[in-house]
Amino acid sequence: MKTLPLLLALSLVANAALLVLRPHLAPADAQAIPSGASASPPPSSPHPAHPSSLRGPIPVAEIWAALNPGDLTDYVANLRAAGFPDEIVRSLASHEIYTRHRTELEALQEPPVKLPPYWEPQNHNPGNSPERRERQETRNRIYAGINEELTALVGPNPHQIQSQNNAFYERQYGPLPAEKITALQKIQRDYQDLMSGIHRESQGLFLASDRATLDFLKNEQEADIAALLSPEELRQWQLRSSSTANALRNEFQNLTLTEAQYQTLFDLRKPFDETYGDRPNGGSIAREQMNERQAAEKALRESYRTVLGEDAYAAYQLQQNNDYRMAKRITDRLALPETTARQVFELKATTEAAINTVRRDKTLSADQRNTELGRLYQETSRTVEAALGAEGTELYLNNGGWWLKNLAPKNGG
Repeated sequence: MKTLPLLLALSLVANAALLVLRPHLAPADAQAIPSGASASPPPSSPHPAHPSSLRGPIPVAEIWAALNPGDLTDYVANLRAAGFPDEIVRSLASHEIYTRHRTELEALQEPPVKLPPYWEPQNHNPGNSPERRERQETRNRIYAGINEELTALVGPNPHQIQSQNNAFYERQYGPLPAEKITALQKIQRDYQDLMSGIHRESQGLFLASDRATLDFLKNEQEADIAALLSPEELRQWQLRSSSTANALRNEFQNLTLTEAQYQTLFDLRKPFDETYGDRPNGGSIAREQMNERQAAEKALRESYRTVLGEDAYAAYQLQQNNDYRMAKRITDRLALPETTARQVFELKATTEAAINTVRRDKTLSADQRNTELGRLYQETSRTVEAALGAEGTELYLNNGGWWLKNLAPKNGG
């Protein structure tokens, strides 16, 4: 809750509460008038006494008792009747709801971490402990409940979506109204809590029953989202935030696609993901199913060709190669052009082919073979260093350039 709105609200309480209190209080209360005070204005005053001045100061306890009788619904109604702006009503109601959960939240605070002496290793990371994760998840659920209770009490916050990055919400959810975004977030949060519990309890060792439960929860979540959204809203959300959308963006991260191409590729991949979706650790499949999946994946990638065209498809195939991706990462780190990554990648293939030819040549003696292999190795090393520089070559040798180390000639051919 923001401090400024609350302070402003508190400063307005006394004045606004008078409007609520005075119609219900006796106009004359001798005990509220300080001893010796006059009930009428002094003679020098040109203005007659206002009836409210006859009572004197109203105790703060009476103000709060009138505004906040204990029932949150009545509290909000009284604040609004007193003329408080909606933003102040929301801040005060939020504070009241949070106060009612304060003890529960304080009990979930992280205990002090007992660290070993500085000369002993610290092997335990409290940030990864199951207990710490469970406390965090419980706190998240309480805060989510506070937000839901506040929304039910005072209505959705009309400024919540606008005050955040509209472009972010548009990208993640599509053109959804604020109330549907809130409902969709709640569905995702509820199911994520359930799935996180299974992951936490399994500790990476998934039983068949764990995988069945996760599949069930995933299907139930999809059904709940489909019930919330219209067919077009559902498609727009799937294009942005589904597992297929995330996998597709990762798969084509280095290619520039049009929206039409992206949507066509999405429609091609979605059935594959629904049939062969990733399994949690331990979710092995039979060899026959693996062969079937590999054949389906090969057919899927071949279907991309008609969408991308030959040139873009060739670039896509290149980017699926681990050796090329590592070379590309290194050239990006060194701010070198993409053509350098392609040069290093192609050099690997041509050099390995040449060395294999030398090793299979039975007409060469052992000394001749070693001499030729050494020449190829030295030549390739110079070419890589010319492309990447000395620092870049060292980086490459330690990150994917193992093939170059293996090309060094070995005694005995």
